[in-house]
Formats: sequence, structure tokens, C-alpha cells
Amino acid sequence: MRIAMAISVMVALAAGAAPSRAEPAPPPGEAPGAPSRATGTLENGAPSLEVAVQRMLDAIENKDAAALRRLRVTEREYRDVILPGNVLPGQPPYVLTDQQFSYYWGSMNGRSLAHEQHLIDEFGGRHLRLVRIVPTEVVKYVGFNAHRRLRLQVAEGDDGKPFEIATGSVAEVGGSFKFVSFIRD
Repeated sequence: MRIAMAISVMVALAAGAAPSRAEPAPPPGEAPGAPSRATGTLENGAPSLEVAVQRMLDAIENKDAAALRRLRVTEREYRDVILPGNVLPGQPPYVLTDQQFSYYWGSMNGRSLAHEQHLIDEFGGRHLRLVRIVPTEVVKYVGFNAHRRLRLQVAEGDDGKPFEIATGSVAEVGGSFKFVSFIRD
């Protein structure tokens, strides 16, 4: 996620639309100082990282792109939870214009949709059993814990030889887990 944000910030800087780090800008239509609509929660998240991953494997096996997409944060969650909370403790939140947010969401969402389809094309219809989640870096941001760049050891069926699937990051908010994206850069 930090890499994706850094790339996005570099693109914005090159375009002359740099995000600032200060008090968060109010959502469109709200006056400065109005209460935030951010809930700080993830709707329909999994109760654990393992459950989130198993749901991903089930959606891939069933070639269910809609189910796979539901495992990922929504545009609202990305705007209200992930972006404002994607700073280390003691740092101010990122403030993006609506145009910048639309660019970042559109870029990440489009790339994740393509990777979702790749996962279905590559592994769809196969019964993949989770052997283990290879330990990865967990970054503790202000608004969530990021389980970054997951590596999954899976096997086909009960007696298949384990192999690895690399995928994106999962956000953990208040005991709820959702993929931020399926992109693996």
C-alpha cells in the first residue's frame, strides 16, 4: 500500500496536483469543521486474515468475480478509512482533492479488477486448500493494520503439492479484515 501511495503521490506531483498533509478536507458538500462521516469500520469484513483468504480461494474456485470483489474495500471505505488512516502514528492524514482521490481510486480499482480476473483465469475451477499464510510485514498505521503483500501457500485438493500465490494487502480494522487490493507489485 505504501508503494502504491508513493507512486500515486509521485504521479500527482508530476501533474502539479500534490496532496497536502494537514487537517482532512471535509467531504464534498460538508462545511469545514462539520462532523466526519468516516465510520472507521469495514462492512462485511472477515473475522480473521485466514477467513478472508479462504473466502478469496472459494470465490476463485467458483469463478465468482462479484464475490471476489466484495472481499475488497469499497470506494467509501477507501476514502473514509484507508486513505485517512494510511499514516504512521504522529503524522497528519493525507488530504486529497476529489480529483486526486478519483484518480487514485480509479487506478487502484482498475488494476485490482484486472488482477482479480487474472486469479480467476489462472486458478478458477480448482479446489485450492490453504496450507499457510507466509508471514509478511504488518504495518501499524493510525487507522488500520496492513498485512502487506500476502504470500499464500496453497495446494490443489487434499494431496496436491503446495505452491505459492502472491497477492495484495489486507486491512485490519477493529477485528475486521478486507483486501485493499489484489494487486501484487
